[in-house]
Amino acid sequence: TTFLPEHFLENVYKFHLTNFKFKQNYLNFVGDSHIHELLNLTCLLLSQEQISSNPYMAGNFVELIFFFLHETKSGIMYQVFKDNEIAHWNLTNGLIRFYCDIAVTGSSHQFYSKFKYRFYVNKIFTSLWAIRFTDKI
Repeated sequence: TTFLPEHFLENVYKFHLTNFKFKQNYLNFVGDSHIHELLNLTCLLLSQEQISSNPYMAGNFVELIFFFLHETKSGIMYQVFKDNEIAHWNLTNGLIRFYCDIAVTGSSHQFYSKFKYRFYVNKIFTSLWAIRFTDKI
């Protein structure tokens, strides 16, 4: 069983993805607190299987985090990653589990979408390592 209807999560994903693609400076418009909540939701989806039984739903939110993190006009996500305790303790473990789980889910026609999500996770890891490395310096 799942705790949240998937259409609710799908609507949140589509809303943010559409606005991100078509509204300039979307992350500045949304604000830090909303981005923190979205990051917390992503961590929850990655770490708790009961929230959504569909791993591709978690993949959609990983995709959002990837797009938000790689927006070149704003460094907001770097500050959000530094400040968010939930992401600090849960995101890495959830991403590792998601990276492994996505390989064995779906049918053969979803072969390339698995690589898409793994690419997003790889880039998020690279960014997280860069953030944590620069914090040590």
